[in-house]
Amino acid sequence: MVDIVPVLLLVLAQFLVGMMSLSRKFYERANGSSIGSAIVFIIIATLLTTVFMPFFFGWRFEFSFPLLLISAAVAVFAFVATIICIVGVDYGNMSMLIAFAVLGVVVISSVYGLIFVPEKNKINVFVILGYVCVAAIAALNFIDFSPRDKKGAEQKTEEEIRENKRKSRIFKILCVVVFFANGIVLPLFSVKSVFFKDFNQFQFLWQNTACHLVIALAAFAVLAIAKRGTGETKQILKRAFAPRSIWTVPLYWVVATSSDYISLYCTEVMPIIIQAPLTFALPILFTAAFDFVFFRAKISLKQWIQIGIALVASVLLVL
Repeated sequence: MVDIVPVLLLVLAQFLVGMMSLSRKFYERANGSSIGSAIVFIIIATLLTTVFMPFFFGWRFEFSFPLLLISAAVAVFAFVATIICIVGVDYGNMSMLIAFAVLGVVVISSVYGLIFVPEKNKINVFVILGYVCVAAIAALNFIDFSPRDKKGAEQKTEEEIRENKRKSRIFKILCVVVFFANGIVLPLFSVKSVFFKDFNQFQFLWQNTACHLVIALAAFAVLAIAKRGTGETKQILKRAFAPRSIWTVPLYWVVATSSDYISLYCTEVMPIIIQAPLTFALPILFTAAFDFVFFRAKISLKQWIQIGIALVASVLLVL
């Protein structure tokens, strides 16, 4: 049986991930959902971390070139996954895109753990059953539970058919990219914990956040150049710093920093083949609960089934 303390810490981390999602949704409701507003959100949140996190390690900066490369890689992959999840909805089903993103976490983390850290990652019948549950949750994202209404369906023109095929090709590429981009982050965290255990965790998170900030600033500069003369950039900044949206960023900063620190610690003390599927299953519970409590969002039949399977998977994986 897995040690209960790391499991409880991981549950706390995923509860905080649910709060991250909640704060982002409050921000998007006030500011709209677009690449520009998302980049500004990232800039403000990472700037807060870059400025205040050094207080946690006394402003005594350490340097490790390999860890700097890992930090930069984490920042790049996380940024790419975030942007894909924003633009992907224009090309295909969002549930399917998210399914590929979370499947990447489970598959890549498991392969990494079994190959590179086999002594910490042992498979038993409960782990196998837990993975079966995780696969079932992911598979449900590919099933449409809504009733199909064939009446009144319009015949598509050749131009519409070509456009749909083009979007389908782009969407398949996005699914593959987000699978790897989102999936590689947890193994990179584990590389730090396993092979650079003595390096201060806050230092590593600070390097990662600073890299993320640089990438977001560069992306916003490119966007501002592309949108120059339209006034769109000024509108994005004005909405971002409005009282009804700016309060969400410090909330996101606090819960994101806490979640990253706990998750990084968990990669040190628990098998990644357990951490990865729990990281997938637990946010389903918390996100659905937060959406219901704060937005009165209706929980669909598919979500109820996924929540039930997620509960079973969570129990099996810690046995």
